[in-house]
Formats: sequence, C-alpha cells, structure tokens
Amino acid sequence: MVRINENCRGCKICLKACMFKAIRIENGKAVIDENKCVLCYNCLKNTCPFDAIQE
Repeated sequence: MVRINENCRGCKICLKACMFKAIRIENGKAVIDENKCVLCYNCLKNTCPFDAIQE
C-alpha cells in the first residue's frame, strides 16, 4: 500500500507520475484513491521532493 504523509505540499509531481489517475489533490494535499491504485509504484520511482510518498 502506498500512502501520502503530512509532508505533502501539493506540488502535483505525483499526479503526473500516476498513469492510472489514482492520485488527486484535495484541500491542497495529494490523496491516493485505493480503488484506482494498482501498486505500480511509479509515484515512488518519481521521487517526491518532500518525501511525502511512502510504501
């Protein structure tokens, strides 16, 4: 499972990395839709500059 922690600054880099559109911005923070996420880990490979994405 991939999670986004409190370090998220809403920069949207992870949105661009997700091929399945499983990440959206809500209230200025990234949120992962677990129903759309296929655990490809592309969001982890394209490193968040704020270390907000964790496995």
